[in-house]
Amino acid sequence: MRNKSKLFSICGGLLSLFLFFTSDATYGLDFEQEFTVVRVKFAENTTQVYGYDDYTNPDIPWKSVETSRSDTAKVDISPVSALNKVYFVSTNIAAVTVSPTQATSSPQTITLEGGAKGESDVRANMASEEGKAATKIDVAAYDKIVKTVALIPVRSPSDPGTDVNVNDVVNFLNKKAYNQAVVEWNVFHMGFCTANFDLNKDGLIDVKTWMTDEMIVVRDTCKNDTFDYNIFLVDHPSDGSFGFMDFGPNQRYGFVHVGEIVGASCNVNQVVAHELGHGAFGLTHPNEEGQPVIDAANLMTWFADFSPWRLRKYQWDKINP
Repeated sequence: MRNKSKLFSICGGLLSLFLFFTSDATYGLDFEQEFTVVRVKFAENTTQVYGYDDYTNPDIPWKSVETSRSDTAKVDISPVSALNKVYFVSTNIAAVTVSPTQATSSPQTITLEGGAKGESDVRANMASEEGKAATKIDVAAYDKIVKTVALIPVRSPSDPGTDVNVNDVVNFLNKKAYNQAVVEWNVFHMGFCTANFDLNKDGLIDVKTWMTDEMIVVRDTCKNDTFDYNIFLVDHPSDGSFGFMDFGPNQRYGFVHVGEIVGASCNVNQVVAHELGHGAFGLTHPNEEGQPVIDAANLMTWFADFSPWRLRKYQWDKINP
């Protein structure tokens, strides 16, 4: 008679499956050993709706989802012969449920359904739903927050000002940046506002501190307090910066210098989102949050040479507490 036993060993998303075969045959012990390594790794789905953070902990990523809504993630499994041995289990089904419960393909798309606000581990267990966990993904379910912002292009009697494509801003805010923290922006594009802000007649707007007299002229002339936030689009800042918004939360007014951004490596959509991060949610630059300054993909980084858009789990929680 041949007896089979299984031992599961977990290490960094690699599940080692050992199969031992023994026999009590008359002419001595017949022993065989079979060794299989099953690799299971969660990955970002490029068609996801909300956020994914594999920067905070590369071994155990975070996924965001809206309460009472669903999103997806991918799971890479090898070898394919082990698919029927991988089961998906949520440890807190009040916050998150997962389907399917058993892998059938690789990559496998799993659906994560948000329940009540909260967090759950979604584990890839071996052999059964009660089996050992090969790896996991942490999932946070957030209630949606809705904010309003007015984009207000500003000109002076001597300068025509520069406008933006509002659809591009909306798409960046809601489909790239703040959807990661389950925030939706209602964006209102206002007509040009003329403000006599150039008090010293140097052709610039003085932005050396928050707020200068020239910034106050823009605010008081052009603000619309029926919206949660106002972003004034004003050219020719005195320091050559792309934008300025004092730290919130709930700092209502910000300045974005569209003319300075044209031809730069970043874009106006990212700058609007970055400044709203400061004013609406009190986000600072990553190095000021005690995070590594090398997080160049972070929306709130201050030295990026491209258009960053990622938000991390600690930022999701600050945005959507």
